[in-house]
Amino acid sequence: MAAERERGISFNICQKIGVIATYQTGWKKEVNLVEWNDGPAKFDIRDWDPSHTHMGKGITLYREEADRLRWILYRYFTGKGAEKDPEEIQESGVAEEVTVEEAAEKVAETEEVNAEELDTAAEMPDFPAPDELPDAPAPEEVEEALRPSEESF
Repeated sequence: MAAERERGISFNICQKIGVIATYQTGWKKEVNLVEWNDGPAKFDIRDWDPSHTHMGKGITLYREEADRLRWILYRYFTGKGAEKDPEEIQESGVAEEVTVEEAAEKVAETEEVNAEELDTAAEMPDFPAPDELPDAPAPEEVEEALRPSEESF
């Protein structure tokens, strides 16, 4: 869908990704991939009228910026993630050089492993209550059991 406005701004909505909100006026806050002025497609978040001929102010993000926003929102909403975010890991030079996407995948893999460990722990049998455990042997019995016998020489 290509359109031009009076101000000479051209746009083409390449892909409609999703609707964030719908207002009583019929306008919608949408996430789309949009080519602006014949440039490369960018992620675009803004209000659109029903015919997509008028728009409100919005924000455009390159792929890397959208990935960064996704990472920030994931950490905000889940409280999960590394002490450092992927960009900080990448900039620190301490870790091997990786892209933001690779660092985010590594964190996600770690979280999956932790989730698997939790699932495994949940499958383990219950331990007996302390009062159900057998009495421990007296210290003398332990010493005697550990003392080498004459047959072992």
